[in-house]
Amino acid sequence: MDLNGALVAADELAALLEREIWSAIEHRRHLQSFHAERLFSWARARAQFQADAEGCQERLFSALSAVARSRGLETLSLDELAAVAPEDAERLSSQLTRLRALAADLAWHDQLNRSLGERTREIARSYLEALAPRAAAYDRQGRAAPLPSSSRNRIR
Repeated sequence: MDLNGALVAADELAALLEREIWSAIEHRRHLQSFHAERLFSWARARAQFQADAEGCQERLFSALSAVARSRGLETLSLDELAAVAPEDAERLSSQLTRLRALAADLAWHDQLNRSLGERTREIARSYLEALAPRAAAYDRQGRAAPLPSSSRNRIR
């Protein structure tokens, strides 16, 4: 029973997550500076990260499935692995703990960036409305805009 394939896939996934965390931090700077080209470039890079991470996860799951099959099991738990290979179980457990921590850290940065992105969008929208306010008296075709219902009642 060899977990090397699973451990290598977990290491690759951890490295991807670490790089993406730094990318998320850099993304925040682009949001703060309203740098549209870099924001779109980051979105394309994030899509590539997702594909790469999915590939690492599939390799990790395949390697763990192979270990389980070699023991005649449908699934593999850390407890079962610890019973036959305690060192391997400990290495795998620490790798999985590391992956969970990195994924949680990335989720935190993503939530922060999402919040900042929403605020950035609202600032840009407000700024554009201030530059080109909507006409209150006429619509786009030049027709008189409807009066609010409270005003209609007073005019009669």
